[in-house]
Amino acid sequence: MRPLNNVWNAGGVIYLSMFKKILGLKEKILDILFPVHCLNCGKAALPHRSLSEGGGWVCGDCLGFVNFEGVFLCPRCGDHTYIGRACKRCVPPHSPSVPRQVGEQGEIEGVYLNKSYLNGLVAMGKYSDKFLQKLIKSLKFQYITDLESVFDKLVKRFCLKYSAVFPQNAIIVPVPLHPLRLRERGFNQAEYIAKFINGALGYEISNVLQRIRYTYRQSELPKEMREKNIRGAFKYCHSESPDQDREAKNLAGAERPLAEILHSVQDDNFRRVPEIIILVDDVYTSGGTMQECAKTLKEAGAKEVWGFVLARG
Repeated sequence: MRPLNNVWNAGGVIYLSMFKKILGLKEKILDILFPVHCLNCGKAALPHRSLSEGGGWVCGDCLGFVNFEGVFLCPRCGDHTYIGRACKRCVPPHSPSVPRQVGEQGEIEGVYLNKSYLNGLVAMGKYSDKFLQKLIKSLKFQYITDLESVFDKLVKRFCLKYSAVFPQNAIIVPVPLHPLRLRERGFNQAEYIAKFINGALGYEISNVLQRIRYTYRQSELPKEMREKNIRGAFKYCHSESPDQDREAKNLAGAERPLAEILHSVQDDNFRRVPEIIILVDDVYTSGGTMQECAKTLKEAGAKEVWGFVLARG
């Protein structure tokens, strides 16, 4: 008589084989009804396309020759600078945490005009690049998550090529979505990008920013309304989970040991404000969102905040 575990193993192999055949049949039907073509050259996807190759949305030839040279411009004025560092004209005269008087040069309602809270910004390419633009729009608005593997390859390739421009001992912080927008989309593209940088350079990721106010889409607003739309939309959280942070505060006045136990679960680096942060998003156009995030992080105590995006508009 065969041992029972061997019977279970044999059953598992049969089930797995049937499952793969069903998936294969499903893909063939989808290929017939909704054929996939490369977003760059339009070539039809091969029948044996796989998720590791972007599900056929980018053919191997196009993926092989794409090589982004990087865009290194001042985050505020757009002048060419060394590794995208903010130029001297665009650096605030003092920390945003220091009180300022209304009417100070370059300031309206507490926000510096033509000043950058980002210390620098690195972009893989320009948003005018039609191929890169198609990739971003397909992931962000058409929810083609098969493209995750394509971005993984492109971001890792860029990060390894330009590893010297990334600040050392930094923590990666993705720009957060509002919970309603996250529920609508099902994923945060900035978290994808953060994961790719982590895979290439090994920097840790921390979700210490929280979006506390629902805003209009920045891309749908005129430039003069974008900063006002995004102002005050973010909050720094002292733990990666806002719920855990609130619970810890509620316990602060109760039994001290229980509060200490709850906080001890968190890594000490994430309870303190990271000194150097790489803020990650997909596109940088007017810069309102990332500048507001950088301002929030610096008011919480961060010393340097660098930006990384896939494309700069």
